[in-house]
Amino acid sequence: MDESYRKSVTTVGVINNGPNVLNVIPGDVTLEVDIRGIDIDSLDKIESYMKSTIREIMKKRNVEIFAQDTGRFDPVKMSSYIQKKLIESSEKLKISHKVMPSGAGHDAMAFSKICDTAMIFIPCYRGISHNKSEFSSLLSIYDGCKVMYEYLKGEL
Repeated sequence: MDESYRKSVTTVGVINNGPNVLNVIPGDVTLEVDIRGIDIDSLDKIESYMKSTIREIMKKRNVEIFAQDTGRFDPVKMSSYIQKKLIESSEKLKISHKVMPSGAGHDAMAFSKICDTAMIFIPCYRGISHNKSEFSSLLSIYDGCKVMYEYLKGEL
């Protein structure tokens, strides 16, 4: 199944094995799976595919699998007005920019319920983010702040 063209991703972020001993086949395994994306239909398709795959594995291997949904956060639409103004701010300052979707669960998801929302991302070295190796140059941070300041100046 390839939903990546719709910008959906699935991550197994936690794996626990029991008894967690080098030379013993685990009798109990817990996986925590995170599904993110910007298209609700794509997220539903991935979830349905995972559930049917789990049922197939249970039947084929004669094992018990317990799946528990611990929460769902549907994607939210960013404000096209704010995005337009951020682009204008970037262009005015001659700071390169790229409009891109984000499946990340930022504060913007919560704020979007009460106000128009958008996000400014800054480049990370080698594209690595949400990782202990994440690094952004002071110049990139400064450029992001300048774009935000320029946008806010225009809104006051």
